[in-house]
Amino acid sequence: MIPKPGKDYSKTKGWRPINLINCIGKLGEKVVVDRLQKSGLPYRHQFGSVKDRSPTETALRVVTRAQRCIVAGGAVGWNFWDIKGGFQNVREEDVIREMEKSKEGKKWIPWVKEFFRAREFELEWNGKLRDKGKTNIGAPQGSPLSPVIFLIWMALIITKMEEALKREWPCWDLELPSYVDDLYLGVSIWQRGKARGMDLDRILKDADGIVNRIAAENHLPLEDSKHERLVLQKKRWKNNKDMKWVK
Repeated sequence: MIPKPGKDYSKTKGWRPINLINCIGKLGEKVVVDRLQKSGLPYRHQFGSVKDRSPTETALRVVTRAQRCIVAGGAVGWNFWDIKGGFQNVREEDVIREMEKSKEGKKWIPWVKEFFRAREFELEWNGKLRDKGKTNIGAPQGSPLSPVIFLIWMALIITKMEEALKREWPCWDLELPSYVDDLYLGVSIWQRGKARGMDLDRILKDADGIVNRIAAENHLPLEDSKHERLVLQKKRWKNNKDMKWVK
């Protein structure tokens, strides 16, 4: 365990665990990673840990859509969530169920089952060996395969969120892209008349309730302290002083 600078060391968040994995094992896992990334299993709007996608692409997509909407006289609402402790929450049975939906994914189910088996670990703290044990909770930190396994597990959850939001507001322009463990909801109201009379703050709060409900049903913890809401529209339209506004 390595202490994080300036943190409270009486809490677990004040320490960074380092997981050392066999180098030959990492090479084998990278082969599996390459195949699973091409399987179509990650969510279609997932921009992290996926080949040929980047955070720059995510930012450009979001900002460009917002600029176009506002220039057209519309309004844009953003919700941001952060997943609390991603890898340790991954559930093996959900990952296997998703992999069975893909021809390429089915080939690697035996490998992934072995990946989830009980792992031996040693806990070293301040240069001293403190404990030994076994665990099969979630996906291990430090493995090249863990981010992709996490994305496969997340894909079904995000899809459920997207479907629920579109059922609630079927005529609106909604998108729910993500970057690994960061989720974003974009609501674009393109029609000038609707944008002026729309209480976008209330809509974002309602959407937050839907996302949190589905996250709880699927054992996906969200970090409440990191949740943000933003509304982007003409300055003269704003009517909520408690809201974060971007001109």
